[in-house]
Amino acid sequence: MNSPVFLSSPAPFLSQFVQYKRALNRKYRADAEVLRLFDRYLQSRHIADWSAIDSALIDDFLKTRPRVSPRSYNHLLGIVHRFFAFAVMQEWVQRNPVTASPRPETGTRIPYLFDLNAARRLLAVPRSLPERSRARYRGLVYETIFALLYGLGLRVGEVVRLTLADVDFTRDLLFIQETKFRKTRIVPLG
Repeated sequence: MNSPVFLSSPAPFLSQFVQYKRALNRKYRADAEVLRLFDRYLQSRHIADWSAIDSALIDDFLKTRPRVSPRSYNHLLGIVHRFFAFAVMQEWVQRNPVTASPRPETGTRIPYLFDLNAARRLLAVPRSLPERSRARYRGLVYETIFALLYGLGLRVGEVVRLTLADVDFTRDLLFIQETKFRKTRIVPLG
């Protein structure tokens, strides 16, 4: 994996930061690209040393990289903030010049919790599905899927990967393998 080429005055420090992150077994591609944009910005402003980098300069850099969504802006801000936090830890600078606040994310979906009656209605819908030659017991399968999602709080990907071997009927346990973050867990059937 090629390291980005940095050319501004803090170039060796930017490179060291990227190498540090990659040594932690992170690809760090998108973040390295943001740091490369920051490096170009510092070059265009002819920044000669660390003392010229202040919060006004950071704010100006953020303005030159317009972001529509708060998530994208916060990602950009977070990368620059983490670089300077690392620089403070390495004692390259006295304090972190990033003072901008993250934008609130308001457009995210709000989780919906079904009450018991709504869950019963949802579980009744698959029973009316007709069977097909390639989908025997279709209604029963969908009803079971919805019951596992609702009753045990499983993720869709976890339910899709379930096999009969993942169920221990004697102890009423369900073995969820390689769930989020590649973890395995045991869920009691209630």
